[in-house]
Amino acid sequence: MLEIEAQLAREELDLVNAQNRVQLAYLNLFQLLELPMAESFTIEKPSLPEIQANLTMINAYDIFSTAINVRPEIKAAQLRVESASKQLAIAKGGRYPSLSFGANYYNQYNNQYKIANETIDLGTQLKNNSRSSLGLTLSIPIFNRFQVKNNITNSELQIADYEYQLQQSRNVLRRDIEQVYTNALAALNRYISSDKAVASMKEAFRYTEEKFNVGMINSVEYNQSKTNLTNAQSNLLQAKYEYIFRTKILDFYNGVPISL
Repeated sequence: MLEIEAQLAREELDLVNAQNRVQLAYLNLFQLLELPMAESFTIEKPSLPEIQANLTMINAYDIFSTAINVRPEIKAAQLRVESASKQLAIAKGGRYPSLSFGANYYNQYNNQYKIANETIDLGTQLKNNSRSSLGLTLSIPIFNRFQVKNNITNSELQIADYEYQLQQSRNVLRRDIEQVYTNALAALNRYISSDKAVASMKEAFRYTEEKFNVGMINSVEYNQSKTNLTNAQSNLLQAKYEYIFRTKILDFYNGVPISL
């Protein structure tokens, strides 16, 4: 009887400690969201699908192939390369003659302008004073102190730099996806192992409970078996949410909207 009372006291202490950890987790969440403490604040528990033991995941290469087409940092790096390529084409255009067309129009009005003491009206002045010209200008580059050559060289160097940045961005993305994929695969394996452990612990606890009911074992052995089952169930729950979290990160890289 004393052993049972002692076990009850330990479990009550464990319950208080767990409740304190929940409150601390709420506090951390409030501070992360920069919200004041609210006693009525509750977290909705989403309905999650059951994880199948034979579940397979899309491989990291397929995720990377999709990610390089949707990730903004990759698109930005690609656009920088394209922009630099256009600048190179413009710089190379400096080698060739250029033909430009220009047009000018001029007019004026003076309210003091008179002929034979008669003021000339606006329409007549605008008609008589209009001047216009058209022109073509042909520029042939002969020597410009190597400015065109330097511009071309600088543009080529800029392209090489942006291409290197693009490759670096791809490498970083690939490494991130490989790491996330490995973490998700490890979480899946952990869930599968935890699920098997729970099944075994349930069966073991069933036998232990039968033995305890007929007096074949004492309360210490019974409580130990119960604790083992509780720990296995806790590990399974942690593994489940860990796996779901990791797969949502994979969805993020795969361009899939995150939802529960």
